[in-house]
Amino acid sequence: MTTSSDTLLSLLQQNMTSQQIEPTTNNPTEPPTNNNPPAPQQKKESPEFEPPAASVRRLLKNALPKSTNVSKDSCAAITRACGIFVLYLTSCANDLAREGRRTTVTAKDVLSALQELDFEEFMPQLEKFLEQHRKEEKTKKEGKEKLKAAAKKGEEEKKDNAVADQDVASGEKGEDASLEKEEVVEDVQTTEKHGIDEEGEAGSPLKKQKLDE
Repeated sequence: MTTSSDTLLSLLQQNMTSQQIEPTTNNPTEPPTNNNPPAPQQKKESPEFEPPAASVRRLLKNALPKSTNVSKDSCAAITRACGIFVLYLTSCANDLAREGRRTTVTAKDVLSALQELDFEEFMPQLEKFLEQHRKEEKTKKEGKEKLKAAAKKGEEEKKDNAVADQDVASGEKGEDASLEKEEVVEDVQTTEKHGIDEEGEAGSPLKKQKLDE
């Protein structure tokens, strides 16, 4: 594992190297001797990080007395120091995770890194923050699950109502069809009855003989 001092020194060197300006060898007034256009210079990538200046100013305002003023330069210096500290702490936590043969840096690694860097006084505050953060995340997760369950229940009720309406409509159609069928049967029976009566009155031989007598 890389020692804490070596890691901090390497980060400071990288930040100082990225801020250095390379001297120009060619005179800008003289045209280049080569006909080909100069190749664009590749920017050196360095692990730099700075928190938002507004967040740093808010932290300073809450930490310092109201009568204390902070200059622009000091605010920029504190912002840069915050970024270096974050990179330093992250590197140490990553080394601890690698020692445990893990590729994910956990909150436990960050707490161990604080202890490794002799910042034990910050551990109680961070542990309290982590506990509150986990409670809030758990509450958010439970709220999302409740909303999801309520939406699913609403969809199921909507489907059930649609099926019930369809069954009611089918039942009404069936009743109408049965009523029509009964009316048709009654009409047929009435027609057949009238036909039999007429045939019995006029076409019966016995009644015809009695009428002739």
